[in-house]
Amino acid sequence: GEPLANAEFLANRLDTLLFAGQAYWDWMAAAQRVRLHETFVELADVRAKGTQTRAEAGDLPLIDAAEARQEVLRRQGNLVKARRDWQKARFKLD
Repeated sequence: GEPLANAEFLANRLDTLLFAGQAYWDWMAAAQRVRLHETFVELADVRAKGTQTRAEAGDLPLIDAAEARQEVLRRQGNLVKARRDWQKARFKLD
C-alpha cells in the first residue's frame, strides 16, 4: 500500500501545483485587463472633454457630446466588471 499512497500523494501534489499555476496566470491576466480598461476609460474621458468643448463652441452637434459621455459611462461599467473579475481571480489565488 505504501507505493500506492506515495503515487497518490504525488498526483495530488501535481494537481495542486497545476491549480496554483492556473490561478496565478488567471490573476495576472485579470490584472492586465483592469489596466487596459483603465486606459480605455481615460481615453474616452479625454475624447468626451474634447467633444464637449467643440460642441459648446458650435463646432459639433450637442448629441455628439452626449454620445461621447455615454461611451465613458459604458467603459466605466466595463472597468467595474474587469475589477470584479480581478478580485474573483485574487480570491481563487488565495
